[in-house]
Amino acid sequence: VYDGETKANISDWSSNIVDDTVLLSVSATFSSQHITASSITVLFTLSGEGKENYLLPNYVLSNNSFVITEGVSITPKEVNVAWSHDAKYTYNGSDQSETVTAKFVNIQLLKMDMIVSFNKTFCQVDTYTATATCPSSYSDYLDYVFLQDTLNLEIKPLQIEYDKLNITPNKVYDGGTTANVVEGYTTNIIDSEVTLKISADYNTKNITANAINVKFSFEGDSSLFENYILPKNYTITESVSITAKTLTVTGVSGVDREYDGTNVVQLTGGTLNGLVENSQVTLNLSTG
Repeated sequence: VYDGETKANISDWSSNIVDDTVLLSVSATFSSQHITASSITVLFTLSGEGKENYLLPNYVLSNNSFVITEGVSITPKEVNVAWSHDAKYTYNGSDQSETVTAKFVNIQLLKMDMIVSFNKTFCQVDTYTATATCPSSYSDYLDYVFLQDTLNLEIKPLQIEYDKLNITPNKVYDGGTTANVVEGYTTNIIDSEVTLKISADYNTKNITANAINVKFSFEGDSSLFENYILPKNYTITESVSITAKTLTVTGVSGVDREYDGTNVVQLTGGTLNGLVENSQVTLNLSTG
């Protein structure tokens, strides 16, 4: 397994040297420290008094070594990827990929930065997969197998909040149910990319009204609606009222007549002013 060195392991070997003063040393070295290594050079060294009484095996070359090529390999080292990211992600209108990083610990026990890529731009409300890869600029980038090199993340919708929302709870009868939403409220919608539509309606158009139902909806680019959560609809009951509309009458006159001993007056003309359009109200003149 890759360990950053070229030294190969030698085990379970012996020799037929009988002199205690003669020492046979054997070392083995890969052709490379990386997984591209394709051979091992084995070097024999005789030392000590009486070494001239021994010959190295006949497969040993003149330089006291021989080369092994069959079955030689250095396998990549398995390392875990350490991820760093926010505990949760909420839509903010921006690419949040820079908040996600990955590192691994190399053979020298150094924490090395990795390249993090996403399957799509890490911005909209959606699920994502981040993948960590080792930069090719690292000399041993091929010598590792990375475990836990993918990470699943999710961006959740932003809950819309509003401030200074004022709805007038009462009005004079106008034949409709619409309540007045005072301009000037603010929201946390990003860059006004969508519009929060607020409708407020009395539960009846008549003076018996005692509640206003407030409802929220979106206007604008529908592809962005999923990035937000609408506020909950609610009902206002405190101080809600529709008051009767005051009407005026003009143009009424009395009809001249001969004296008959009574106080009865016949009226004519008359216009009812201030009626709401399409109201089914008529003016009946009488005296009392």
